[in-house]
Amino acid sequence: MTPTETLDEKPMTKTLNEAYELISEVAQKYPKMTGPLLSFIGKVEEGGALDTKTKELVSVALSVALNCKWCIALHVKNALEAGATRDELMEASYVAILMAGGPALMHTQLVIQAINEFENQQ
Repeated sequence: MTPTETLDEKPMTKTLNEAYELISEVAQKYPKMTGPLLSFIGKVEEGGALDTKTKELVSVALSVALNCKWCIALHVKNALEAGATRDELMEASYVAILMAGGPALMHTQLVIQAINEFENQQ
């Protein structure tokens, strides 16, 4: 258990915090490589031809398809903050299942966990 972790921390909140901690650490230790990457991520995630909510739903689907629990936590939270609904998040997850099969279905449980944890934090 890390010093910042509490015993009652919810699993997807813990996962989200792990992602934030990693990003912070590598940004500090490897700024030449991480800085441009974070800048690129910020530019891609801005609204454009696709709005932020749509981009976050795409990111949720890709996170499920690529089996990344940290990405799922991050992008479900971001999608909810951008106004996505539970049904939109689940439909995005099913698009991932269509393309990636059984493993994506299993990772959808993390989407449901993240929705349950983050949905009422808006």
